[in-house]
Amino acid sequence: ARIGALKEGAGEGERALNAAREREATAAGALAQAREELDSLQKERQSAVDRQAALQVESQQISAGMQRSAGALREAQSRLKMLEQMRRDYEGYQNSVREVLRRFSGKEGLYGVVADILGVPKEIERALEMALGGAMQNIVCQREEDAKEMIDYLRAGRMGRATFLPLSSVRGRVLNAQERRVLDMEGCLGAASELVRYDEKFRPIVENLLGRTVVARDLDAGIVIMRAGRHAFRLVTLEGDVMHSGGSMTGGSVSARSTSILSRQREIDEHRQAVRTLEMRMSALNARAGSVQEELKRAQQAMSQASERAHQQEIALTREQEGQRRASDALRAAQERAQQAALEREQLLESVSQIDEELANIDRRTGQAEEVSATTQGDIARLTAELSERRAALEALRGEIAERRAAEAGLEAEMEMARRDEIRISGNRRE
Repeated sequence: ARIGALKEGAGEGERALNAAREREATAAGALAQAREELDSLQKERQSAVDRQAALQVESQQISAGMQRSAGALREAQSRLKMLEQMRRDYEGYQNSVREVLRRFSGKEGLYGVVADILGVPKEIERALEMALGGAMQNIVCQREEDAKEMIDYLRAGRMGRATFLPLSSVRGRVLNAQERRVLDMEGCLGAASELVRYDEKFRPIVENLLGRTVVARDLDAGIVIMRAGRHAFRLVTLEGDVMHSGGSMTGGSVSARSTSILSRQREIDEHRQAVRTLEMRMSALNARAGSVQEELKRAQQAMSQASERAHQQEIALTREQEGQRRASDALRAAQERAQQAALEREQLLESVSQIDEELANIDRRTGQAEEVSATTQGDIARLTAELSERRAALEALRGEIAERRAAEAGLEAEMEMARRDEIRISGNRRE
């Protein structure tokens, strides 16, 4: 029975040791999971940092783009304002033409000057300016009577002279079929009247001024073309050199001007379009800037939140590391106690076995002494005393065994405390 009790105590110690091993394994698993979660949060935080940096770069680029666009917009607006003011003031016009346009502005039958009714492609502006010359400022009107009224106004005010082109009297002049063959020659761009845009009602005036004018790439091509056409029409090159019918030529350098009345409307239209485009771009950049700022604010919040979660996880990791350390320490202590208890149990079992053997010998000798008649009463008393001493030693050993059992009970209490630590560690990990 005593041996069975010792074996039962050894089994309890082994179970407690296994429980400590399980707690240590659980703590190690919780620590690994905490590290994995911390790595994930650190990656999330780095992603938020990278996103914030990218948004800051984009915000700087948008700001630089807005500054450039704002500068270009101011420049375009200033140029447009100047051009429109020049048009309103009839800057660049002869004084007589300016006075007529101001006096009769809005009058029915007045269409402006020739430059106003033409749409000239930019690449042939210089050629047309040289071909038209002062005719660009010829005043276009509806009838001869309208022209007479304006001429009378100039005469009465002694404001000079002007040329008028009444639609009712002006007739167009164009190349004949034979002359049109030169339009297919190398370097010939076409008839000037066919290279410009205008309202159909102005066709007689446009053909009168440009119908017999050919535009060529340069003088080399022009000379060949004019020879083929027998100098029967006028030719102008892209550089502004003019070959007149009859054979005379005009050319050389042309003074550069900021703008001409022929190109003024085109520039006004281009700058209006540029202003609209830049305003749309500024609006888009402003909208994107606001969006980027909102995204940047969200990215900063995400980074702060990720940093806070990572910090909390670092605390949790430290807590799990401490729990794992305590569990490992508890496991080592339990292993040491289990080894010590096993050794003491072996020693006690060996002592009990020896005592049982001695008791059996004493009982046998006592029985023999009682059966042997030659044994004296004194021997019996001596043996009896020796038996009492052995029994007392046995009782002492039994007390020691009881103490060992109490120690094992204390070990079981420590194991129960370790189990509670395991439950607490598992609870912290779930949180």
